[in-house]
Amino acid sequence: MKYGFINTSGKVIVPLMFSKKPENFSNGLAKVYSNEKTCSSCSQYHYSYINKKGDFVINSKDLKNSGMTFRPFVHGYAFSYLDVMDKQGTVISATDFLISFGIPKEIITNKKNISVQWDCKNIVNGKMMVSFKGIEGHTYKKYHALLDLVNKETLFYWYADAKIGPFDPVSGLAKVEEYGEKIRNNRKRIGYINENGIFMIVKGEASKW
Repeated sequence: MKYGFINTSGKVIVPLMFSKKPENFSNGLAKVYSNEKTCSSCSQYHYSYINKKGDFVINSKDLKNSGMTFRPFVHGYAFSYLDVMDKQGTVISATDFLISFGIPKEIITNKKNISVQWDCKNIVNGKMMVSFKGIEGHTYKKYHALLDLVNKETLFYWYADAKIGPFDPVSGLAKVEEYGEKIRNNRKRIGYINENGIFMIVKGEASKW
């Protein structure tokens, strides 16, 4: 079986030439896979990104600065745990990317590079949640930040052992379940924060009556 791409009229725009199922187009590019493995004992394959004309614009073999596998593009960027790539194939570290968006250097520059979890599936109006381990005092803490990929800035960042849901595009709020040392008596705080990281709604205790 071979894979290719058709448009909404059913016209073939990229020939049936791929043996492995490609990713869907995202942000104008699609990730396609070759039959060549990255090494003889590896399970991963070399890949490329193609445009809607079927032109190969980025090849994983040319990404000298990264050994990581990148995800499909969103808002001009493709993310891996350690690196970020733009549509020109330029790769920078996740550390440098966060610093360029306004995350303070003091939090992360004691490490050459940090592993970042990018919530690519829940980007709302160009805004994406990320989480990473940073420094608070003399210990590592889990940080959460909301990045504005359009204006290339950080809207908020704070450290907490918390679960943050996706932001609602209408209300601009996200559900948060916060645990850990910041919460007294080992309880968890549940509420909703705005895009500045401020709790707008906090769940109170139920009545005893």
